Amino acid sequence: MQVYSRPATSYEALGSVKYHCDDCGTDLQRFEFGNEEVESRVIRKIQQKLRSAVRDKETDTP
Repeated sequence: MQVYSRPATSYEALGSVKYHCDDCGTDLQRFEFGNEEVESRVIRKIQQKLRSAVRDKETDTP
């Protein structure tokens, strides 16, 4: 699913964003921080999961 961000409120100073899915039209979770922070957190979470998968694979090797 591909989503895009848009302001969660008309007040730019609040810096919150929400995400919208073009496919189903659903507005997804609202975040109380800016788009850059959301993207940074997602990138870090993906990297963390990749590192965990590599570690798990290394420990499974006989």
